[in-house]
Amino acid sequence: MDNISIKPGLLELLRQARADQQQWFSDLTEAERSAIGTLKQWAAKDIAAHLAYWVQHAVQVLVCAARNEEPPRADDYLRVNDEVFLEMRDRPWTEIWAKMDQAYNDLAAQVQRIDEDALADPKHFAWQKDQALSGQVISGGYSHPLAHFAQFYFDRGEVARANQLQEKMTARLLELPGARDAARYNLACYYATTGQRDRALTELRESLRLNPKLIEWSKQDTDLDSLRDDPAYQALYQ
Repeated sequence: MDNISIKPGLLELLRQARADQQQWFSDLTEAERSAIGTLKQWAAKDIAAHLAYWVQHAVQVLVCAARNEEPPRADDYLRVNDEVFLEMRDRPWTEIWAKMDQAYNDLAAQVQRIDEDALADPKHFAWQKDQALSGQVISGGYSHPLAHFAQFYFDRGEVARANQLQEKMTARLLELPGARDAARYNLACYYATTGQRDRALTELRESLRLNPKLIEWSKQDTDLDSLRDDPAYQALYQ
């Protein structure tokens, strides 16, 4: 393996995620902060509780990995999301924010503590199925939260702001070994799910060129359903 440490880059991503999170919270109106959500339509507080849970889940994955134990699987994530919503919907912002703070502090501590090879080597753990453990940090602590913030801005009608956040996230991930393969693909999915077809096709074309392993998955990925009838999309697979 290369002797370049991946830890500084991961810790910087976590720092940036916290800054983006603070900005998102500052941007909320009083009405948005006090809104009560439903299972089908989360309010801002529900999003924060959801993110706090999944950041802490990433912590638990790293804790198990450090013990050379396979972590519990989270396959039924939709059920888990509903359970977290129901448990946390009546909790105050102060409690949810404290959980978020603790989760990020714990995740940064685990990144610093764990062995570098265990973090960066995709072959280190059989249960990771050729995916580096660093991906758990990137997804749970960075890309997943920012995707929710971007979607919030988009739903608010701030399309340029949402796009900027997604594009900034992609640019950051392209600088980090282990995160590059899926960065542009995820941006394509964002554009596709928000009705920005031309941008989605541009990013999808480039992501499949950079990582042909994504081709088969892309054919069944529901995030790309809005592109299926486009001749430009179909040409990518001919």
